[in-house]
Amino acid sequence: MRCAECNHDFTDGSQCGACKKTYDFNCAGISEANYRKMKRLSWRCAACSRGSSSPVAKKGEPVTLEAIMERLNGLTAQLTALPALVEDVKSVKQELQDVRSSCSFMSSQLDDFVGKLKLVDEANNVEIKGVPMRKSENLFQLVGAIGAHVKCSIPVTQINYVSRLPTFNSNEKSILVSFVNRYAKEDFVAAARSVKTIQARDIGFADSNNRIYVNDHLSSTQKKLLNDSKNIAKNKGYQFVWVKFAKIHVRKNDTSPVYVINSASDLNKLT
Repeated sequence: MRCAECNHDFTDGSQCGACKKTYDFNCAGISEANYRKMKRLSWRCAACSRGSSSPVAKKGEPVTLEAIMERLNGLTAQLTALPALVEDVKSVKQELQDVRSSCSFMSSQLDDFVGKLKLVDEANNVEIKGVPMRKSENLFQLVGAIGAHVKCSIPVTQINYVSRLPTFNSNEKSILVSFVNRYAKEDFVAAARSVKTIQARDIGFADSNNRIYVNDHLSSTQKKLLNDSKNIAKNKGYQFVWVKFAKIHVRKNDTSPVYVINSASDLNKLT
């Protein structure tokens, strides 16, 4: 075989896995033992290792300070941009954190807005408990009958919709009445509360003495909050707890200020 570097014949050496040229071990710059340890096609000559057609360095060629400095300068130039890249990454990270915080805030604001809209809608609703269920019942007529009994006329035009509320006990479903405005709803609730008792027989159920209750309609969360408010008010000597405009009100006595309880944290106001 002939060495591609020194052009001398040799009997044993290495072959480049890329260009297939052969070199004696001396020109290849690798020992026979190390070459034997490598996979046959994994060794590359210097030219192929650099990705160019430059010949392999000649044996004994000195490494100059200029060459070293040139290489170091090249590396330094490549690393010069690194601090700027690090700062850019930090800036992007901070911007992402700001966006995350902004999204969290907007989500909280949206939840609060939706909650307020729901309260506004529920402020026109009344829940009637104790009215027996009948097949093919007309809920508009039943609500009208209660209105007539408490001397509060309720035209159908004042009702947005009326339905039975779903419950686990299919025999005891409250009636939900949604009025077209808050004033009609408040007039009806006030009239119902002015009557000492309302019984099912008063609205045509001759065989039933169920007591009927007319109250503001509250969500399950509000009902729990109302129950908690009553318990805390009782323990702290508050005389009055009531619901108006779908909001819970608490007052210690006739001359004390009124507190509106919108959330569990508001119960801390009760001292």
